[in-house]
Amino acid sequence: LSTSGWITRSNIHDDVIRENFQNEIDLLSLDIDRNTFYAFEQMRDFRPRVIVIEYNGIFPVGSTWAIQYQANEGWDGTHRYGAALKKFEMAAKQKGYLLVGCESTGTNAFFVREDLVGENFVGPLTTEFHYEPYRQYLLREMLYPKA
Repeated sequence: LSTSGWITRSNIHDDVIRENFQNEIDLLSLDIDRNTFYAFEQMRDFRPRVIVIEYNGIFPVGSTWAIQYQANEGWDGTHRYGAALKKFEMAAKQKGYLLVGCESTGTNAFFVREDLVGENFVGPLTTEFHYEPYRQYLLREMLYPKA
């Protein structure tokens, strides 16, 4: 899905989800930099089987830090974006999702709907077990186009 405007916590449900997803989907990848947490927090009545979310691996396991919400602000190129993994884990649990893993660069976390987890994943299904710190050295080149 791409959109021509900003995705915000005010429009993600009605303007993005309701308009684009009529059926259950398998995978949602949510990465809107600064405000990813706030968009995720506002998702309702929408239950993909798996959600991949960009988290901020700079913050340690116990941190529940999240950047202050600014609807019209994007990533400023610093490490001040998004939210710590624990913050996402707590919000996901309230929505019926469990953390099943993180990729090795400490950038993306994988959440699976509780009704689908069963015995399919190594646990415990917590930040304390699955957290991966940010490892910039594993990224061979910048993922963002040069201006």
